[in-house]
Amino acid sequence: MYEQRVCVEGIRFLSRRYFVVDFHAPEIASAVRPGQFLMISVSDCIDPLLRRAMAFYRLLYEAGDARGFSLLVEKVGRGTALMAQARPGDTAAVLGPLGRPFCLPDPGAEQFEHLLVMGGVGAAPFPLLAAEMRRRELPVRAFVGGRSRQELLCVEDFESLGVPVEVSTDDGSAGHHGLVTAPLQRYLESAAERPRLIYSCGPTVMMRAVDRVARDHGVAHQVSLEAPMACGIGVCLSCVVKVRDGQSWSYRRICREGPVFDTAQLLW
Repeated sequence: MYEQRVCVEGIRFLSRRYFVVDFHAPEIASAVRPGQFLMISVSDCIDPLLRRAMAFYRLLYEAGDARGFSLLVEKVGRGTALMAQARPGDTAAVLGPLGRPFCLPDPGAEQFEHLLVMGGVGAAPFPLLAAEMRRRELPVRAFVGGRSRQELLCVEDFESLGVPVEVSTDDGSAGHHGLVTAPLQRYLESAAERPRLIYSCGPTVMMRAVDRVARDHGVAHQVSLEAPMACGIGVCLSCVVKVRDGQSWSYRRICREGPVFDTAQLLW
């Protein structure tokens, strides 16, 4: 974990609501694992006071070495609106990488097919995970959901990695007209039998629906949970979730014991 000021390399807008910011930060980038996040200050003054938690979206490379990272951001409030005003050469205070990453099978383990299911800005951690899976030559497929064609995120990232993608939109403007769980359900029912793992991130109602599909098919499921965080290091206890604990239950901190959880643990 590093606490540093990092320099903005560039910013590009994907739409009016979504944008990507690139940062130069070799030490942080070299330590990142898929599924981890950072806490970033969106202002150099005390307003807004708290840092924002954001998943690592992609790593930036130069001559084979990681030189920095990218964040995929949705403009939803004053803090992210301030981030949208970033320009090359600006700096930001960050703390990271933080949290528990996605758990991948050990080398030599049974060959699982990895299904990535996402909705909205919940797609942010998956290009990095997909890149790691491709590096390990693991079979991977992505299911991307959004409210409309304009809100489908990371599709080009997956296509550039050679990852098959199925898309769903609420308004029917692209792909399946409806929920992202429908193509997932069809794929699990139609594809040849093989061991699979599911990973999801997005609105809680979506992840719960994905979990029902996973349970119906006996597939293990990892989720990346999102929650407002004041500190990101487990001190403030503002981001707890209920988990099974023997015959009872207890709380776990999303920032420390997560953000990735096996849904067999969760009481949600």
